[in-house]
Amino acid sequence: MKLLTTILAVLMAALAMASPLSKSTTNSLNTTLATTTLMSNLTNKMDKPKQDSTWAGAIQKGRGVTEVRGTINVPHVHGSSPYSGRAWIGLDNAEDGSCSADVRAGIVWSILGNGTTTYNAFWTFNPGKSLLLDAGTLIVEPGDEVVFGIQAKNKYTVDIWMTNQRTGGEYSHTIDGFKKQKNKLCLKQAEWILENPSSGGFEPEIRWQKAAWRHKAEYGSGSVVWVPEEAEVKNIVKDGWQLTTCGLFKEENKDTDADWGMGVQCGCNCSW
Repeated sequence: MKLLTTILAVLMAALAMASPLSKSTTNSLNTTLATTTLMSNLTNKMDKPKQDSTWAGAIQKGRGVTEVRGTINVPHVHGSSPYSGRAWIGLDNAEDGSCSADVRAGIVWSILGNGTTTYNAFWTFNPGKSLLLDAGTLIVEPGDEVVFGIQAKNKYTVDIWMTNQRTGGEYSHTIDGFKKQKNKLCLKQAEWILENPSSGGFEPEIRWQKAAWRHKAEYGSGSVVWVPEEAEVKNIVKDGWQLTTCGLFKEENKDTDADWGMGVQCGCNCSW
């Protein structure tokens, strides 16, 4: 499908893992990526993407999915009316009833009534806990690359960590205690999502300059290895209008000409 405007790109790639993720491996993810033209090198996995009113991106289902990682390049977002959007990684989905809990970590951007835009990192453990990080905790600005990691120690305890590559700022937190509330993760799926709020479509006044998953997006558990070749791809559709065009692609490392891995990217079918 031809993109009307090449404004927003969400890029992800998956690395086969043989050991659990840790913050100490962050530097190994900084290999220079080849320049990827939006929607180029797509595989045939985008032939039948699902439609969704709020989510675009990819969902990989499996067993014992305990870890997920991604890095987002914080976008420049401009607009004249109030609006917000999010990009995040996640484990499980309590919203569809398949699990009684889920966990997410990412970036939220909000256009305020006066036209200014705010950017914050956030995490949620549904149901019941969420945190919007202020600048005193972790600075997030347009153009920053922020690494996110989620690791489930079990179905009731989760470690979340974030690192701003530009500033070196770090944040980590352990969520536990949900066993008493009888809410638990299923550890059945990993997600890399661009989320549009349910209140409406992408506002036509909004200008997206750059938003990209820039490094390897990893997921798995111990010696078990998955790559997202069979990931479910979703597009946001509002009032019959498809707002995104998403698909899987192969990324190459320009230093070695070797395949980087499978990933997903999304373009915005914007009318401006």
